Amino acid sequence: MKRYFQKSKVGFTLAELLIALVILGEIATFTIPKIITSQANARKNAMTKEVSGMLASAFQTYATSQQLTSSTTPGVLISYLNYVKVDSSTVIDDAPTFSSQTCGSNNTLCLKLHNGGILQYSQVATYTTPSSTWIFIFDPDGSYGGSSSGDSKSVRLELFQTGRLTTTGILVNSMYDPSWLKW
Repeated sequence: MKRYFQKSKVGFTLAELLIALVILGEIATFTIPKIITSQANARKNAMTKEVSGMLASAFQTYATSQQLTSSTTPGVLISYLNYVKVDSSTVIDDAPTFSSQTCGSNNTLCLKLHNGGILQYSQVATYTTPSSTWIFIFDPDGSYGGSSSGDSKSVRLELFQTGRLTTTGILVNSMYDPSWLKW
């Protein structure tokens, strides 16, 4: 006599599938915002490094073709930079613990860069001593975020007479570097 065994059905119940979907939803809730923030911070870092390289290169090009004097201003570098237009009215973020900067105020001008960021510089700053610097403020998002802290802050870049480029936070206190800046 033959015995027939009923094969068990392999699969998941509706309840098991719903539980799995809830767990995946919870994981996505915590993971996706971190991924988006991480990508935005990586983009700002890349833009800052690009601008730093552009400034250092412009300075070296100028310094090899011209004589640096105590009356040389950051404006001499402008012809060596890749920018879209000169801006004299936009409000941008400053470095952490500072609120904002207005393009065109206090003898400053801003350059709207091809990557969407804004680079502010002083038109009257000069190298008066060997340790003096030109300070550039770079705002990657090119707009004012409305606070003195947070991810929308700018980075202050200091260019020395020797061609060395640093951030203010490296020289003074890391609290002046935005939280997204990673060298």
